[in-house]
Amino acid sequence: MDELKGVVIGTSLDYTYPNLNPYFQDKSLVREDAPTDEVFFDYFKSNHPEIEEKRQRLLVQEYPIACAISPHSKLTKKEFDGAVQKLKTSKKLEALFKKYNLSVQVL
Repeated sequence: MDELKGVVIGTSLDYTYPNLNPYFQDKSLVREDAPTDEVFFDYFKSNHPEIEEKRQRLLVQEYPIACAISPHSKLTKKEFDGAVQKLKTSKKLEALFKKYNLSVQVL
């Protein structure tokens, strides 16, 4: 982290970065909050490619996502998982992400 001392790090507004917070607190890194996330930047970049010249991506940590189905739902977990799998194999998500120049990986 010494090579990053004093560097301004673009962060998402109101988001906590447990791995970086100690460096923000001791002022080793400077936090600059933006009311957005990576998806917005990818979309914005499609009309303003010069933004990439002034920005370096730094992946700190990835987080898995999950959802819950109400116990009162008529949809079962198996049906939901099947629908998600069908959506993933159809490549519709990739086409949507490509349309908006988003760098999202579908696993």
